[in-house]
Amino acid sequence: MKRILLALLLVVFAISIAHAASKPQLEKITFVHYIKGSQGKPTWDENVTDYKLIAGGIKWKSLPIRYSISLHGKPSNLDNNFVISAINNASETWDEYVDANLYEMQSITNEPVISGDGNNTVGWGVLPENVIAVTHLWYNPATKEIVEFDIVFNTLYKWGNADPDNDGIADNPDVMDLQNIATHEFGHNGLDDLRPPKDSELTMYYKSDYGEIKKRTLGIGDILGIQKLYGS
Repeated sequence: MKRILLALLLVVFAISIAHAASKPQLEKITFVHYIKGSQGKPTWDENVTDYKLIAGGIKWKSLPIRYSISLHGKPSNLDNNFVISAINNASETWDEYVDANLYEMQSITNEPVISGDGNNTVGWGVLPENVIAVTHLWYNPATKEIVEFDIVFNTLYKWGNADPDNDGIADNPDVMDLQNIATHEFGHNGLDDLRPPKDSELTMYYKSDYGEIKKRTLGIGDILGIQKLYGS
């Protein structure tokens, strides 16, 4: 009887080891979106062709990328419908330039953003005061496949709609434009931050400021980068 029990235990142990070995080892990357300091008017424009892929070209291999919007911790001054619309408009900006349906919102939740839980969630949290937002990516380095993304907007900032007329003019310069920042963050599903000053007019430039709306529309480099990964 003892031999049978021992044999069963060895079988269970072997199965556990095999399961652990077969589970992919994921890696995490966090992108930090910083507040921009005061500076003069840039001398560059959105026709710059720069883009930067992440880790040699990691991307989603199963589309669309389905995500949930979390209202947990949302600033009380923001209407739920505005938040949902701004975030969805941001994701759809990238959809316009690729063959496939890149993004699809699947649900609204009141659960907090938990990076690493297997869900793609866009929501709110408290971050350092010089950080506007962060995006967490989880990917399999062996297959170069992204398997999870999470976006967190910093509740320490005053969020809103800097361009309520949608005419390309920031009528509310004292708010952090949600659609502007969200468009940049969605771009991290394959595209890295750009840091050279000549890239400051592109959506994937790593800094933003109050009243900024230029990241709502993609520049040439942003378009070339997303099409490199997901087709044109």
